Amino acid sequence: MFQNLFYAAFQHFKTIYGKNANTMAITYIALTECCVLLVLGMFFAIFLSKMHVNLPSSTDLWLIFFAACLFIFIKDWVQYSGKKRKILNTKSKHTKQNSYSLFALILLPIGSLILAAILYQAM
Repeated sequence: MFQNLFYAAFQHFKTIYGKNANTMAITYIALTECCVLLVLGMFFAIFLSKMHVNLPSSTDLWLIFFAACLFIFIKDWVQYSGKKRKILNTKSKHTKQNSYSLFALILLPIGSLILAAILYQAM
């Protein structure tokens, strides 16, 4: 799923930013993955606290989240910088992929941040 989102973002950014499209697409996909991770983390934190499971402190959990985000940024940079992007580009020319609109690409991280804010209020 994230590969398709990356390539759709890359195609949209390619027309606007030219040479910087790959950097913008990598940043977009990393931020989207971090937003999804935040929603999942909030959900499981709420679920486990309702189950009366002892959790680490919130400071420790935020530190783990930021470390995971750093790992995601590095992983995406390594994964989509070279050969993988070229392979995705070649595959997309030979097959018809679902193209996401720019509105859907923008709405995905914003929607997950709104959902994370709602879950944070539920804590």
